[in-house]
Amino acid sequence: MAGLLFTTKEIENIIDELLNMDPDPIPRFILLKEGKGLKPSDREYQNAYAQVLAHPFTRQIVRAQTPGGLLGSFSWRFRSRYPAGFVDRFDARPSIFAKGHLLS
Repeated sequence: MAGLLFTTKEIENIIDELLNMDPDPIPRFILLKEGKGLKPSDREYQNAYAQVLAHPFTRQIVRAQTPGGLLGSFSWRFRSRYPAGFVDRFDARPSIFAKGHLLS
């Protein structure tokens, strides 16, 4: 088995350097959650999550979603390829943008 390319300390330093570059809200949230290991109960996590939800890209996706959580024309193209009822079971899932569900 090959060794790791970086030590834990080096990875932590890289994450800190990336965060110091003031990235957009979405990669920042991922760095904090996955890289720094912040939990949903942490204030910094909650603030970063709120910035993700307020980001124009996220708002655009939310506007395009149907009540079932599917995405407009993409969903229509997907539905047209499968028999009636096949996709309906997926419509029962909650939206991925429900509070606390995005990237959690």
